[in-house]
Amino acid sequence: MSASRAAPRLRFKSYAELNAWLADKCVAYAKAHRHIDQPERTIWDVFEEERGRLVEYRGRFDGFQAD
Repeated sequence: MSASRAAPRLRFKSYAELNAWLADKCVAYAKAHRHIDQPERTIWDVFEEERGRLVEYRGRFDGFQAD
């Protein structure tokens, strides 16, 4: 008999706090995983190399799209 346990429910005081937590998780993942096209490097290594060439997006992001 194995009992399944639900993951603890995370709670955040604000969207800013949630976004900071998500950013930390994304960076940790990128630093721990190999880049698919350059397996000798991490995702983070490739991002850091490209960072200076990225163009800042200044518009409002609306992730919702109605069909």
